[in-house]
Amino acid sequence: MNTQIQDTPRIYVGTYRKYNNGSIAGKWLELEDYQDKEEFLEACAKLHKDESDPEFMFQDWENLPSGVVGECFINESVWEWLALDDHERELLAVYQEHIDSSADIETAQDNFAGTYASEKEFAEEYTHQTTGEADFDSIESRLGIVIDWQATWNSYLKHGFSSCRHNGEHWFFHTR
Repeated sequence: MNTQIQDTPRIYVGTYRKYNNGSIAGKWLELEDYQDKEEFLEACAKLHKDESDPEFMFQDWENLPSGVVGECFINESVWEWLALDDHERELLAVYQEHIDSSADIETAQDNFAGTYASEKEFAEEYTHQTTGEADFDSIESRLGIVIDWQATWNSYLKHGFSSCRHNGEHWFFHTR
């Protein structure tokens, strides 16, 4: 028995004619095998060469972002998505799910501020990076104060950033 998990982006391609005649005959096509939409549609036509003018029906799809495939369409942007590495795909998926569903990878990358265990950790790290001050502990001890990093996030930073939880981490994005 093959228990390997399939994670290849793919589409099951049938035709409306076959479906309307009670058949779901078709085949899974792996999108990474095709350079672009045109080449993919040529493969679909070859697969269903028994029909003179097949209307392709994408009956199922796996491992693709939401909205790039429907029963009767495939968006050309799927090949741009296929060119991304796994980290870029994850970043884009998180950004589209939580921030802007129509964003592209460039927008997600431009707005990405990092992943942290907590809002408090982000506030402290961001403040260190943007002020150039490396040793807030010595400032705290010299002045006899304690910086509340969660309060820094709540009262100041959360207005300039969006955050969401994904895979146990907080993901932060600029809200430019």
